Amino acid sequence: MKYSKPYLSPSEQIELLVSRGMHVQDTDVAQQYLVGIGYYRLSAYWFPFRKKIPSSPVPAPSITGRYMVLDEFVEDANFQNIIDIYNFDRKLRLIILDALERIEIALRTDVALLLGKLSPVAHRHQQYLNGNFTRHIPKEKNNTRHFEWLERQDHLFLRSKEIFAQHFKTKYNSDAHPPIWIAVEAWDFGLLSVFFQGMKPEDQNNIALKYKIPNGLLLSKWIRSLNDCRNICAHHGRLWDRGVVNYPEWEQLSDNEFLCHILMNKVSCRKIYSTFLCIAYFMRSMSFGADWLKDFILHMQSFPAGSCLSLSDAGFPKDWETLPIWVIDQ
Repeated sequence: MKYSKPYLSPSEQIELLVSRGMHVQDTDVAQQYLVGIGYYRLSAYWFPFRKKIPSSPVPAPSITGRYMVLDEFVEDANFQNIIDIYNFDRKLRLIILDALERIEIALRTDVALLLGKLSPVAHRHQQYLNGNFTRHIPKEKNNTRHFEWLERQDHLFLRSKEIFAQHFKTKYNSDAHPPIWIAVEAWDFGLLSVFFQGMKPEDQNNIALKYKIPNGLLLSKWIRSLNDCRNICAHHGRLWDRGVVNYPEWEQLSDNEFLCHILMNKVSCRKIYSTFLCIAYFMRSMSFGADWLKDFILHMQSFPAGSCLSLSDAGFPKDWETLPIWVIDQ
């Protein structure tokens, strides 16, 4: 199918929005936002304000779930509310990135301290890792996941302009490999996530216990979800009401006072709230974590709710502020 929609200038974009029922109080301000942010980035934030009707039995590109989404907006859709939600989400991403940075650095250090005792280059050798990671070649692949992971890690270290990396590459031969306590400093969250999956279960468990998580397999699934969240934030994607693909799991947590409330809530389990819950649980175990939790709670309480939107769209349970995980000692 050939793309046939015409180019529209910002002023024409406003005309289109108004024709579809969007209230625009100040066209000059609206044009500034459309120029500075872009129509299609903002469209993710006005999507919930579009009218919906029950879907027909005939499949169509505009059908989402049980509803067909129309171009027209609901009666009280207004451009300022869209901007308020956009700005709320932008600040939310910064708050979440702050927590994810702390979690990523802590986990990388955990891995380095644990495996470094076994060998300075334990991350490169089969005997220190899970055999499925180091020996099994997945279907339609030419190499093991460990081989591909090492290629990616070595490429990142080779490209790194950080002082520690430059010093190592200057001082040692080109075929020398940095020890794990240096190598981890060049890892991104994706490398950490894949490597943690490739560790031996007993080593995963040792790290999980530090954070009062029942086992390493559960922690591995949490890390995958955190990595997805980090990628959304890093690419400036819409976060606040995002559905989750690699959602965290909650096995063996029915007795955990901070997490048990989500076990029977299928909506919360599959929305971004579940990832926020993981982050909050980590932050409770870290220095200055209480300060982060206070900032996060205050920000979520400032959500610019409207007739179409509420925090329940992000999976937040009713009266979420009263749950133990979100109650901060003064």
